[in-house]
Amino acid sequence: MKVMVVGAGVMGRHHARNYSSFKDVDEVMVVEPGEESRTKLAEMKLEGITFCSTIEEALEKKPDAASVAVPTKLHYEVATKLIGKGIPCLIEKPIAASMEEGKKIKALAEAKKTIVMAGHIERFNPGVLALKDKVNELGEIVYASAQRFGIPGPRDLGNAFYDQGVHDMDIISFVTGKKPKSAQAVQQSFNQTNDLGSAIVEYEGFYAGVEVNRVVPVKRRKLLLLGTKGMAELDYISQELTLTLTDKPVHGAKNFDEILWRVGRGTEVKPYFAKDEPLKLELEHFLECAGQKKKPLCTIDDGLAAIAVAEACVKSAKTGKTEQVEA
Repeated sequence: MKVMVVGAGVMGRHHARNYSSFKDVDEVMVVEPGEESRTKLAEMKLEGITFCSTIEEALEKKPDAASVAVPTKLHYEVATKLIGKGIPCLIEKPIAASMEEGKKIKALAEAKKTIVMAGHIERFNPGVLALKDKVNELGEIVYASAQRFGIPGPRDLGNAFYDQGVHDMDIISFVTGKKPKSAQAVQQSFNQTNDLGSAIVEYEGFYAGVEVNRVVPVKRRKLLLLGTKGMAELDYISQELTLTLTDKPVHGAKNFDEILWRVGRGTEVKPYFAKDEPLKLELEHFLECAGQKKKPLCTIDDGLAAIAVAEACVKSAKTGKTEQVEA
């Protein structure tokens, strides 16, 4: 296969690195006009990499699939150009800068009957997949909590709810099968590139607290799910999953000591699963879908749903009111 990568920034270089390691990929055409980004990728000395200054130049080589890894504000322009030519696309999250643009991308993909995958990498995290497999053991989900802290950097990554929050809000839906209904959020900006926020998102049957933070110099990616029969703790980075289960749900306990007396601390379980790089697994899946015209694990609709809840969070932070998620 011939694969195009549009954008050789931090994420684009990881796409190129993985594609170049796949035995079924003969050439990786990287579209990047910026000299600094091209130099950084060239220094990685990857096999099968060729550089193109424009998308049109790369299209002349007839790519079989493409990754869109440019800044979010350019997703619509780049994606529609590729989809218009019938090129299967993986569009990094969020798939567009707004619901309006995202819906136009969807309409074009349907008209051209072209595979488009939303690049929500955490869906391919082995820890997430293990949690989805075990979630029924937790009983009825009553609450979720997520923290996603990123190290401050010089790049303008856009609003933190779009940049970071979409990951966890999507994963909570993916794992539980429940859709978000409304959001109430607060947010604070410190300069052009770093901000933090906190949201309470109402899902079907439970609430989730989602924290995003690009201010503190700490990298943290954690998810907690609480159910009537136990809880699950997931560290996305280390891919560590711990389940604490009990078959004796407690109702009407007056304090924590009474809970311990009646059921103990529960049984701690650490499910076994093979750890791997989520991006590699995501790109392998994408190329399989592109080659076999299969429905991807993360569809355009999934990408739109993530944008919808992020938009509700941003709107709520501005209005101070609970906002409905309008997918």
